[in-house]
Amino acid sequence: MDKNNLYKYMEGAMNTFQLECFLAVAEYLNFTKAAEQMQLTQPAISNQIKNLEAELGVKLFLRTSREVKLTKAGTQLLEEAKNILRSFGNIKRRMEESDGERTLFLGVGCHNQVEMSLTVIFLKELLKVLPKVQPSIKLMPFKSMANLLEDESIQVMFGYKDTLKK
Repeated sequence: MDKNNLYKYMEGAMNTFQLECFLAVAEYLNFTKAAEQMQLTQPAISNQIKNLEAELGVKLFLRTSREVKLTKAGTQLLEEAKNILRSFGNIKRRMEESDGERTLFLGVGCHNQVEMSLTVIFLKELLKVLPKVQPSIKLMPFKSMANLLEDESIQVMFGYKDTLKK
């Protein structure tokens, strides 16, 4: 599938949530792990991928009982999906900033529920001092947080990962 055909297919009902599901599956090459990351069920992820494939008219993944691999079309979509989500985030940020009252958006990445619970406590206190801050907390793996921090989709990430082998 060339770039022009990809854009033609993207004019339909595709949505950013489908692309987020696609990226999660592409990252893990595992529907169950992607579902855990997205805090969804595996059938919900599968349904989103099925709908995206139907919309694009191509298979994005080769699935067997033992493995999941990206197809050629899936590989082509990978960078485009990242770019689309990055652009969408930038557009959303600009639109939110252009309204009369300046709201400060703060994207926060957390690795687990404990970090998220502590972050919520911190953010409640922050909002008392800075009421125009609009926080957005995302629960995700470290690799995803680092990618979002790099492309400025989140501004802060909390987490600790023990890299020592037992």
